[in-house]
Amino acid sequence: MNPVKTNIFGRRLKQLRAQHGLTQLQLAKRLGVARSTVATYEAGEREPCLDAIQRVAAAFGTSTDYLLGCCCSPVSPSASVQPSDGDCEIILRIVEEARHLSEADLHEVLLFTRFRRQQSRNPDQADA
Repeated sequence: MNPVKTNIFGRRLKQLRAQHGLTQLQLAKRLGVARSTVATYEAGEREPCLDAIQRVAAAFGTSTDYLLGCCCSPVSPSASVQPSDGDCEIILRIVEEARHLSEADLHEVLLFTRFRRQQSRNPDQADA
């Protein structure tokens, strides 16, 4: 195990625990584990199982992706932002079409999407 690479979970766990003003013992009780378990996670001496990662994410209202270093934001997507079934169908069609585009074309699509989003936020400026 490479402690530098794999201990991102431990570092983020310790950071979140401190931000929430919790001791290792308080967090351990919330998670239903021993204090020593939290300590070994934070020190990178032990890797958590999937269930433990999910419980930590739920306890702090963050994502497992954040805890594992797959994203930089601890903010978990809100349940209210879930797309409707119709939105999901459109998103899937866009993804299917995008698979055939070059990287340059995908970049143009991204720029256009950002432009349209900005237009929808400021409709008065669209006519200018």
